[in-house]
Formats: sequence, structure tokens, C-alpha cells
Amino acid sequence: MFEIRQLVTPVTLDEAYQILIANRNNRLLGGCAFLKMGSKLINQGIDLNALKLNQITHEAGCLTLGATCTYGDLTNHPLLLDYAGGLIPRALQPIVGVQLRNAVEVGASVFSRYGFSDLIPALLAVDAEITLHHAGKMTLHSFLELPLTRDILVAVHLPDRSYRAACQSLRVTASDLPIVNCAVSFDIHEKTWRIAVGARPSRAKRALAAETLLNSISAANAGPMCLVTLLQAADLVASDLTFGSNQRASAAYRRAMAKVLVERALREVALC
Repeated sequence: MFEIRQLVTPVTLDEAYQILIANRNNRLLGGCAFLKMGSKLINQGIDLNALKLNQITHEAGCLTLGATCTYGDLTNHPLLLDYAGGLIPRALQPIVGVQLRNAVEVGASVFSRYGFSDLIPALLAVDAEITLHHAGKMTLHSFLELPLTRDILVAVHLPDRSYRAACQSLRVTASDLPIVNCAVSFDIHEKTWRIAVGARPSRAKRALAAETLLNSISAANAGPMCLVTLLQAADLVASDLTFGSNQRASAAYRRAMAKVLVERALREVALC
């Protein structure tokens, strides 16, 4: 468990940011599901609920997910049930149960870059962007390549495009953390593919070599993608990305299973 010396509830983002950077032991409080698993003394715990960042809106050509939206909000919202064939609710469905999904918040999960996240690969697959209070707007792909900084994630933005998409994950049990997971999307109008693999066990990453192969063939051929090409792309995912070992699985096992999961997701999208 963790201990908080003082709980503060700022009424503006500027106030929250100034409190955050004032002391290295000040922490933003999200759903606190992962924070509860450790032992930490927090000087000031910063509660963002007064900022009303729990809205899901559709405007300016994108869907915007506020930072304090819960996974429960995402799994039940009609805009997300229709978006990319319901990719995000499907990716979140295996996470433990309703009680936990109603506690975990989007901003905390994405900003923390959790390697085991089921949400981040799905967001990468649809080319999501994020807005940080201090650093501004950037792609999630770029953000994941940056070192950890002290900032506040305000919102996640999903481009308003037509996607066919699929996600896959491997777990020891149905509600366990993933050993490896992935998400695949195909932009129907742009004819472009995106592939993201997570729980490697490090943070999720796009498989750029496999994407390049699929996109080059997709640009030259208006017909459906052949099975041989999909298998080649899955092979590239396994060879291009790095995988690690921990108490849950070895690097070799993750690599082999990532290839299988990506192949399944690619087939699902190609056959839609």
C-alpha cells in the first residue's frame, strides 16, 4: 500500500502542474490500481477529478477521450462501440472485471506507458495522438519513444477514420495480465496498415518493418492481401521487434506467440 501525506484537488491544469513539479515525491492520482501494488510515501497526492476530464467527445475530426475517463467508460460508450469495429472495448474486455475497469483511468495508464497495457496497442493501431499540459500535442507513437517526464496527460485523440481492426492477447487465465498482446488496423480510405505489439514485456511498439511490407503491397495492389504476404508480415514482426524474459514468460516464447497472434489479427482484418 502507499501513504499520502496530503491530498490536493486543484481546480486548473496549471495549478495541478505547478504542484506536480514542486516536489519529486508529489504524484498524480489516477485509478491507483497499480499504485496500490507498491509501497510508496507520497508527499502530495494530486486528484484531477475537479478538472472534469472524464468526457468522451466527437469533434474536429476526432474522438477525444479525457484523461480521467475509466476503462469502464470506454467499454460502454456508443461512440467507441462503433469506432474501428469496437476495437477498444474488445481490447479492454479481458481486463479482470467490471470493478477494476471502472477504476482504471485512461490518462494514468497511457502516461505511465505500462508494458502490460491492453489499451496502448489498440491506440497505436489507430494512430492516436495525445495532449500533454506542458509538452503539447504529439502522436502516441512519438510519446512512447520519449523518456519519462513530469507532465500531465490531458486527453487522447482518435482520428475519425474508417478502420478495420482486430486485437489478440495471450493470457495464462482469462482475466490475467497478458503475456503478449497485439492490435492490427487497416485504414479503408488510405489503404494503410498498422501493427502494434505490447507486453513484450516492455512498452508497446509498432512493427514498422511489417507495416512497410504490407503498405507497399497494398499501394500496388487493389485486391485483397494474400495469405503468403500476411505470413511474411508476421515473420517480420517476430524478427524486427525485441522481446524480453521475466517470471511470466521467456523472450523466445513471447517472440513465437507474437508471430501467431499478429497472424491471427491480420487474417481477421484481411477477411473483414
